[in-house]
Amino acid sequence: MRFKILALGLVFLILIACEKGIENPYSPEPSIIPQSNLPEIVLFTAVSPLRTRDYTLSWKVLNATTVNIGYNLGNVAAEGTMELNLPLYLETITYILVATNNYGESTKSIIFEPERATFEITVPEIPVFHYSYNPTSIYTYSESVFTVVFTETNGIGGSILLKVATAPCGNQWQYPTDGQPISYVPYEVIVHTFSIRVYRIECKPTHLTVGVKGYDNNNMNTDEYVSVPFIWGN
Repeated sequence: MRFKILALGLVFLILIACEKGIENPYSPEPSIIPQSNLPEIVLFTAVSPLRTRDYTLSWKVLNATTVNIGYNLGNVAAEGTMELNLPLYLETITYILVATNNYGESTKSIIFEPERATFEITVPEIPVFHYSYNPTSIYTYSESVFTVVFTETNGIGGSILLKVATAPCGNQWQYPTDGQPISYVPYEVIVHTFSIRVYRIECKPTHLTVGVKGYDNNNMNTDEYVSVPFIWGN
C-alpha cells in the first residue's frame, strides 16, 4: 500500500514538472562550433605607396581548406601577394576574401571607391593691379598679368575649365581658353598665364578667385576654387 502511494506521488510530481515546462536534464545540448575552429584571416590589405592605381594585395589565412578572393581572383593559396592595376573605374569595386573549412567560413572585404580628381592651385607671385581715373566715367583699373599653377593630385584624368575672377565687387569670370574645356592626365601640372582686366567697378576688389570646373574620368564633379589676395600699385 505504501509503495502504491509513493508511486502515485512520483507520477504526480512528474506531471507538475511537465506542466511548468521544466527541461529534461537528459536532453542533448545544442551544437556550438568554437570560434577558434573557424578559419582565421590574419591579413588582408591593399597598399599603394605611390598613390597610383597600382596596389599590392596581401593576405594570410590560418586553418582553412580553401581560400577564394573575388572580385576576380578565384581560389588562391592560404598566404600570398598579388599586384593589382585598377583601371579608372566609374563604380565601386569590392574584393572579398572567403576562407572555408569543415566548420564554416570567415570573410573580409576591401572596397575601392571611385575617387574624385583634386587640384592644388597656387599663384607663385602676388598679382599687382594698377588703376587710373576716368573723369567721364568711373574708376578704370588696368590689366594684371599673373601665372597660376594647377596640379592634379589624385591620379585621375578628366576635362576642366580654368576660371579666374575678382571679388568681392561682383565677380567677372575670365576663361583663358575661350570657354573651351581642356583635357588633363593624372598628376598633370598645368601652368597658365592669366591676363585679366578689372574695369568700371565702383569699389576696388581685394582678391582673386581662381579655380577649375568640370568632370573627371570617373564622371565626378571637380569644381575647386581658392582665394588669392592681390595688391594695388600706383
